[in-house]
Amino acid sequence: MTECAEALVSFDTSLAGSHLSKILIADDDKVNCMILKALLSKGGHEVVVAYDGAQAVRLFYDERPDMVLMDVMMPVMDGYQAAREIKAFCKDEFVPIIFLTAMRDEDALTRCIESGGDDFLNKPYNGVVLQAKIGAMERIRKLYSTMRDQKAKVELYQSEVQREMELASRIFEKITSSGATDLSCIKSYSTPMSLFNGDILIMARKPCGGINLMLGDFTGHGLPAALCAMPTADIFYAMTAKGCSICEISKEINRKLNNVLPTGLFCAACLVETFPGRQSINVWNGGLPEILVVNREGTLAKRILSSNMPLGIIDDESAVCRVESIDLADNAHVFIYSDGLIEAQNSRDEMYKQSRLDRLFDGSTRAEALYEKIVEDVRLFRGKAAQNDDMTLVGIDGNLVSSDSLLEH
Repeated sequence: MTECAEALVSFDTSLAGSHLSKILIADDDKVNCMILKALLSKGGHEVVVAYDGAQAVRLFYDERPDMVLMDVMMPVMDGYQAAREIKAFCKDEFVPIIFLTAMRDEDALTRCIESGGDDFLNKPYNGVVLQAKIGAMERIRKLYSTMRDQKAKVELYQSEVQREMELASRIFEKITSSGATDLSCIKSYSTPMSLFNGDILIMARKPCGGINLMLGDFTGHGLPAALCAMPTADIFYAMTAKGCSICEISKEINRKLNNVLPTGLFCAACLVETFPGRQSINVWNGGLPEILVVNREGTLAKRILSSNMPLGIIDDESAVCRVESIDLADNAHVFIYSDGLIEAQNSRDEMYKQSRLDRLFDGSTRAEALYEKIVEDVRLFRGKAAQNDDMTLVGIDGNLVSSDSLLEH
């Protein structure tokens, strides 16, 4: 029995009805094409034939076959170039290319792979091997198609989620920034770890003059933290508009967060209150890092440690109202920050730390220039490292507090 007949007999017709319904054969040897066409037709496939590489590329564009059997050595354009052009045309669609070759040297086979080949079929053809290779490529193609469909669905879902997140972020930003934003006595730097900021910085003028400010750092970051910030902002703005003190505001926020936050979530916060015509402020610190008071020469004059529980942990109102007064005469400055600043990490996983921040207050920089120096120092320290937490810094200029406090809107 001849090799052609043996190949035809050994080819199992169980491939009939295969999903790979159309196969392109590219071979300048018409006898080889006849054998392969007979084998594939017996298996139920539609077959198109090209006798050189350029014709194979043109037929591929026109016929869009599901698989290509490509000879290496052909006139006009060899199989390597034809395979590269076909793969470039397919882009993210997987169309298997099986190279037809009698070559055995590794360099030639390597070129086949580098040109986009997915498998080899050695001459003379064996029907069983051909069937196995087509079956394997069919399974891979089906799996690839499934993965591509799933990827498209995931990308669509991610696009919808991103759009909804951006809309929610704009709403959140509008809610949390609806208070006073043009205060010359206050500078602020805030950068979130993700789309939503787990730190909340809100300011508002009191009806009889003066300003209320709140910096809050909610447990975690992202959307859950931001959702907790919105009722906090509502209470802050409403009670400030009524002329309430920071003590009263802290109690009401604490009550609200105790009712809405699940166990384990809370808000470390600092509330600040200024008064008309007075160069002094009241501060309430519950769980934030120590507040730093700096004299005009740029050296530390006072540290105010947290003396209250973070908001949303306990419901005992008497335990959440320890307020301290700070005299800002003689151009003293105050710096308030979330723990994301002193816990910022660089590319070597080193932490910024309180000690590095303290070294900036060595008297070499006057108080009014320290805010910019802190921001720049943190940026230099972090470099291009990924942010590991939300980060906020607030600088209060004692020389301007009384003038801003007198502005009533």
